[in-house]
Amino acid sequence: MKPVKTMLFAICVTLAGTSAAFTAKQPDTAIPNQYAVNEFSTIADGIRIQMEPGGRYANVPNIDRPQIEDQLSVMASLLNGVASVEDLNPTDKVRLFNAQERVNSLLLQHDNERLFCEKTRVTGSHRPRTVCMTYAEREAARESAARLFRTYDRGISPEPNG
Repeated sequence: MKPVKTMLFAICVTLAGTSAAFTAKQPDTAIPNQYAVNEFSTIADGIRIQMEPGGRYANVPNIDRPQIEDQLSVMASLLNGVASVEDLNPTDKVRLFNAQERVNSLLLQHDNERLFCEKTRVTGSHRPRTVCMTYAEREAARESAARLFRTYDRGISPEPNG
């Protein structure tokens, strides 16, 4: 039964960070199984709120959003009417685990707080420099560069064309 408790703890820990409401209620000690099952709808609602503009997962592409909703629905249907994950049959436990992993993978790919670091070379120097930025900063920089390129490509650049 150890993998079941580990799986539930992973669900709780991963999804707890996505819901302000859940985080506010989260006890300092380990989260009991029944608490997570009873509060799943709050956790799912917190994920949906964080996917709105300005939220932690606002950069999740529109193509991935239906998949997340589908997996949250699968998880809700599996947890409906059970007191704990241990009450599920083995097949449903696997389905729950797979749905949770799919949601986590889609959300964490586009987590605005995820940090990326890369070594780059400063122009005019051979010394590499480490640059770190969050996913949100990286996406903003990418969009800014694309906008600048589109402006330049249209010939609207403030600098004279060569």
